[in-house]
Amino acid sequence: MNFHCDDIGLYTFTKYHDFEYNHVSLTNKVSWEELLYETLDVTLLTLLSKREIIVEVVNYNEIFWSGFYKHKKRKFLVKKGVDIKEADFFSKLILNALTKLLKRTQEEVLFHELITEIFNDIIGQYERYLKPDKNMLLQILNLYTKKYEWLRFKEDFNMFGPLSKYKIEIETIYIPKLKMQFDDVRTFRNTSLKGNVPYAQLRRRLRDVIAFNKTIRYSLYSGGDTRYNNGFNFVIPTNY
Repeated sequence: MNFHCDDIGLYTFTKYHDFEYNHVSLTNKVSWEELLYETLDVTLLTLLSKREIIVEVVNYNEIFWSGFYKHKKRKFLVKKGVDIKEADFFSKLILNALTKLLKRTQEEVLFHELITEIFNDIIGQYERYLKPDKNMLLQILNLYTKKYEWLRFKEDFNMFGPLSKYKIEIETIYIPKLKMQFDDVRTFRNTSLKGNVPYAQLRRRLRDVIAFNKTIRYSLYSGGDTRYNNGFNFVIPTNY
């Protein structure tokens, strides 16, 4: 069996290699949204560090009332970088989403558009979920388990049937290699990017965009999140 040690999208397995959950929550008490954020954050950082994608920060003023009032705004533009053979499955999905947006718009792609397109590709644009962040993360992990024999979903059963408790198993030989891979990325972030204000702003923006996509896909029954008037009036700012 060949080794695959370039799959930074497997960060969740790296940190929680005894990954267990039931129909409501993770057994290790970590939130689905935080795990999804960390997975996207580390994968995007890896693409940035290899210059496969480039993010340009644009600061500008929006003028109102015939120039009487100026509002400072910021937007993040995402561009294609160097073209190399990417090993990570989730990274390739992100790059494909960016390519699709560039072909569709024939112009600049905003950061929030890219993240939203990734959500659309993985869990759909119009589908609604009780826990969209959970569905998003598990679908990503499910794609990996279909690709690699050393990753498996396991469901617990007893004499009465399934327990709605699940575990993702990873062969132990891969755990230290995946952990070392993540530690390298974390070291890069803590050294090279320490005090990097634009990168810190980008990470905050990522949290906001994840929360936005989670909200518009939330549904207890038929759609919307009651925290935001059924979600449909929760509009992400245009400077994203």
